[in-house]
Amino acid sequence: MAESQRVWLIGGTSDSRAVARLLSDRQIPWIATVVSPRAQRLYKNLPGKIYAGPLTSETLPDWLEQHRITHIIDASHPFAVEVSTMAISTCRPYLRYERPAVDLVPITAKHPNIIAVNSWEDLFAQALHPMRARQQPRILLTTGLKSLHRAIPLWHQAQWWARILPSSEAAAIALGFPRDRLLPQLPPKDIATEQGQWRALNIDTVLTKASGEAGKLPQKIAAAIAQQTRLLILRRPLMSYPQQVRSIEELSDHLNARPK
Repeated sequence: MAESQRVWLIGGTSDSRAVARLLSDRQIPWIATVVSPRAQRLYKNLPGKIYAGPLTSETLPDWLEQHRITHIIDASHPFAVEVSTMAISTCRPYLRYERPAVDLVPITAKHPNIIAVNSWEDLFAQALHPMRARQQPRILLTTGLKSLHRAIPLWHQAQWWARILPSSEAAAIALGFPRDRLLPQLPPKDIATEQGQWRALNIDTVLTKASGEAGKLPQKIAAAIAQQTRLLILRRPLMSYPQQVRSIEELSDHLNARPK
């Protein structure tokens, strides 16, 4: 990349910090965008710039010109399809850094208590029809703050708990989710801790997203298999990316192949 080129790094994920580090090592100027100011800490001690706040299709063109953006590397969450779609539409050179997905087909074929669905509607509909005979299912949401509003209208059809980031607790309460049903914590680091939490709450159904290793999906799958807890997984949205890489090594090779 020439010095006159500048990258818009669509960030907010652990993957994006690894991308930012590589760009910094290559002395490629970058500016990372994140939704919340707290996410700026991902890029601590790195030399790029960070912009915290929403971008819309109306504000994006001026923002791109203001920051002299020539290239885009999209390392956003696999479910952040709005910003990915918006970035692709700019017609600037675009590259998707897509974290590897877990192949769910052999897992769901072998373990009937693990079910993959294609939509939020199916996810919550399946949750309310448990395989085990129980008047009210006991459901743990691990699908993030933005999904909690979907449980509120269904509150009396199940017993709900939600595991969210500690920084999201106030926003979850503002949505109407009861404080005593919130678990403000980072995802457990090991399978035993995950299982212990499910047992302590007598959970029979866990809802999650196909976020890959970074989202601790393999850990949840292992816990569900070990204790036969029902695990419902929302598949990733179908997106057609112009170009994509799946590792830092692939990204490095891609940068090497670009004109100097």
